[in-house]
Amino acid sequence: MSKKLKSFTLIELLVVIALITTLSSIVIVIVSRTRTATDDMKARNNRSQAAKYCSINPGVSTLFGDSVYCDSDLNMWSVTLNTALGEDKLKLPPNSGADTYYWSYPNNEDIVTLYSTNDCNEVPIEDMSKFPACNACRTLNYAGFSEGWRLPTQAIPVRSSTNCTSCARDAVYCAEGRQLWNLGAENCSNWGATACSASQGSCLPSYDPYAVSGVYWSSTQYVATLAWRVSFGGGSVFGNSKSTSLLRVRCFLGQ
Repeated sequence: MSKKLKSFTLIELLVVIALITTLSSIVIVIVSRTRTATDDMKARNNRSQAAKYCSINPGVSTLFGDSVYCDSDLNMWSVTLNTALGEDKLKLPPNSGADTYYWSYPNNEDIVTLYSTNDCNEVPIEDMSKFPACNACRTLNYAGFSEGWRLPTQAIPVRSSTNCTSCARDAVYCAEGRQLWNLGAENCSNWGATACSASQGSCLPSYDPYAVSGVYWSSTQYVATLAWRVSFGGGSVFGNSKSTSLLRVRCFLGQ
């Protein structure tokens, strides 16, 4: 006497499919979080290693064939991002043929405010592709480090008692102690905090073969539609449109 095979009903099949879909989603989230945590750990380790390197190699040096500058805060600086670096180093190409980047793409300007960070470096990884300047640093592979690079801030350093987006400058032409402006102050003798009402003059750091007397992005938001930038053509510190201004980028690796 033969046994009849029991067939699944449509509802039972739908339940099984739903369970498989749910489990797959959970696995994807776990894998993604694990990968992000691993990348974050590598980035933190690289920043620590860069600081140690800079503690014994201040100023200009060459590391794994790449020119770097170590500032007084033990931050390691890359050269100006340029397509000449090649795709193995520069993973994210510029937004224009002039080696320049937008700070953010249109309709994404307010995401940084949404996360209350005021710094595009702190945007979650899933949104980082909407912020080309910060993402170009995040994906940079330079001087032997492939994780941990960031776009420099223009807010007052964390070690200070103040850290605010409105504190990005002392006056139009000087911003003593701020990370991006300080790179110019350390590299060019014609920059200083004693003549804040007059142009500081052009600054082309000698370690950087791609340096231009132009305007560079910081990671610091000014207002919802503007971000702070520093002109290496005169030291001026202003806010530029995040999604319509194409500016230069240098990256740093540090604590």
